[in-house]
Amino acid sequence: IASWSQKAAWADGNFGDIVVTPLTHLTVDVTDATTHMPLDAEIILVPTPATSRDQVHGTENGYFDRNCAPYLGAPHASAPACNRALAYNGHTAMSLLPGNYWVYATAGPSRTIARQQVSLTEGADGHATLALTALPGIYPDGSLAADFHVHSGRSFDITLPANDRVETFITSGIDVIAATEHDVVG
Repeated sequence: IASWSQKAAWADGNFGDIVVTPLTHLTVDVTDATTHMPLDAEIILVPTPATSRDQVHGTENGYFDRNCAPYLGAPHASAPACNRALAYNGHTAMSLLPGNYWVYATAGPSRTIARQQVSLTEGADGHATLALTALPGIYPDGSLAADFHVHSGRSFDITLPANDRVETFITSGIDVIAATEHDVVG
């Protein structure tokens, strides 16, 4: 809340200098390490020690502070959100503050995790390419991975949009889900 002295100073319409840091743009491509085909995956960004979390942390108007660093979007909105994005068909793009980041890709327990460090400077574009390897034997042959208790933004206790909720299961290697929304049939 602004003090009375700040409000009086603003009465003339002079709010002082507003400094806006130009965003950088990062594209991430994820492939299967053996076939080199695009792979649906979840992307997670984490600042390296060279970049302070405070430099790239964000909230939605001070609300929903879930320690999003870097802040890619509201944590309860469509991807990218908080510090995560979904790579549909092995590709995603996002805008973020300059800094040094670890870019992680995961596609569930039946694949490896990959990471790459990127350094993004003001106004520059960056790119990360990550390859994930299948881990045979995690699931018995012929089995399906499933979750029979799934909520999405249609329920009061979760805000993730239904389409993104389904995509998070796809990127995790889950084959079957059962929607169990609260008081809603969808």
